Amino acid sequence: MDKFEAVNEPVREYLAGSEDRDRLEKRLAYYSNTCTDVPIVIGDEHFFTDDVRYQVMVSKAREAKIYSLMFDTGVHT
Repeated sequence: MDKFEAVNEPVREYLAGSEDRDRLEKRLAYYSNTCTDVPIVIGDEHFFTDDVRYQVMVSKAREAKIYSLMFDTGVHT
């Protein structure tokens, strides 16, 4: 086995006004206002179902932003 040196990625502090904080806040804003359709994936197949359950974001409990596809025997590709 070859020897190698493990190197950790840099620890980010996300200080106010930093580039890291700005990028993080932009991505959080994007995902908090976007509903992403994520299929059920088994192997190489993507499944969808009509049984959709809406969930809320913990930080915005009054707004339904996420939905789940419930797997059952009636799925279709």
